[in-house]
Amino acid sequence: VVRDIVLSSLVAFGFHIVLPIYLTGVWWVLAAAGIYFITWQASIYISSGIPHMTDSEALCGESKSWAYYVCQSTKNVKGGSWFFNWLTGGLNNHLSHHLLPSVPQEHLDKIAPIVEQTCKEFNYPYSNYTSLKQYYKDHQAFLHTLST
Repeated sequence: VVRDIVLSSLVAFGFHIVLPIYLTGVWWVLAAAGIYFITWQASIYISSGIPHMTDSEALCGESKSWAYYVCQSTKNVKGGSWFFNWLTGGLNNHLSHHLLPSVPQEHLDKIAPIVEQTCKEFNYPYSNYTSLKQYYKDHQAFLHTLST
């Protein structure tokens, strides 16, 4: 068992690190890895970090149910966009993810209309940013509120 783990690790290291460096050079591999990790971190921050930081009203107010608080403090970003859904692994439907955490990410886009309709029925807030400009503007306003 240990031999198989070591052998498969060496093969993976050879294919993912050694072979690309041999074929293209170390600087191309480092540049590609840098671009990959920057893109990945940005998409995770956009889809998972900021959706919780756009509404200062959610920080205070009367006590309501857990689901209401989740709906008030969590936002979707570009829900319905196949590209954003692909880029973020479905986490652009962040509200659906928090309300139904056991639903696999690839199905979050499919259940988003159901979640939106249910929120309307219970008079819960439902937010889906369709404009990245407004999304960042609200995030900046939220950060400004925290700083004052």
